[in-house]
Amino acid sequence: MDVKEGIKQFIVDNGIIGTMAGVAIALYTKDLILSFSGDIVIPLMNKVLLSLNIKSLTSILPHKVKFNITLFFQNLISWFLGVLITYLFIQYTVKFLFGISSSKTETETDTAKMPNSKEKNA
Repeated sequence: MDVKEGIKQFIVDNGIIGTMAGVAIALYTKDLILSFSGDIVIPLMNKVLLSLNIKSLTSILPHKVKFNITLFFQNLISWFLGVLITYLFIQYTVKFLFGISSSKTETETDTAKMPNSKEKNA
């Protein structure tokens, strides 16, 4: 067995492709969630709590917190691009480099090609 076949077997047997996609998408999602909470939710909560004028809260909360919609949308676009690039990498690059395709797709294709047994008897 040559090195390329060994790597291919390792990737297929251990589910590396799915793990790689999951980790990449999780990292993009983490950045999006942090941006949403830091740039949208926290400034909104700060504004609401400061408007209530509770003495114990107003001394703790920062008075200069800005909404940063631009940064949130930048992270949202980065998330979409990251998911798209991850999908394209898995669907095309790995398939062409190692000749790996999902067994589910092959099974569905083979099933679609097989004639129906009811149609043979008719």
